[in-house]
Amino acid sequence: SLVNFNGQVDAYAGSTRNDRVYKALDEQAVKLMMRCDELVNVNTDIKEKRKEMIRNVQSALAKLESKVPL
Repeated sequence: SLVNFNGQVDAYAGSTRNDRVYKALDEQAVKLMMRCDELVNVNTDIKEKRKEMIRNVQSALAKLESKVPL
């Protein structure tokens, strides 16, 4: 879930993007985005929630990436 993902990103203390945990979190973000992409023929309310979910995942991913700069 997104809440769980956010918590894991907040707790992440690795130092490299090659780290197993980092890669797992990155993969989890991709899976969350793919799940959002599956919501196509839905009503407006769901579309808004989908957009919000995508923004939240992108925000958490940006936070994760900022913890381990390139």
